[in-house]
Amino acid sequence: MPIVKPDNSSTYNIKRVEREDAKVTVWDSLQKAKAEAAIQKLVVKLEKKKSSSLDKIFSTLRSAQRKAGDAQP
Repeated sequence: MPIVKPDNSSTYNIKRVEREDAKVTVWDSLQKAKAEAAIQKLVVKLEKKKSSSLDKIFSTLRSAQRKAGDAQP
């Protein structure tokens, strides 16, 4: 069985495919990083809203407790 060496065009095609694969890998990594950043930004936003909502609830609760204390004779 003869050993067949790849010619220059085959080598070129292999290198081209490898370059394209590297580009796709970089693009994929960038998209994942962007998605993670967007998720983290939303998490921070939700945590701020949660904190703000809890502050509002506790403020309302304290106000109701003061009113209940003032209403007693």
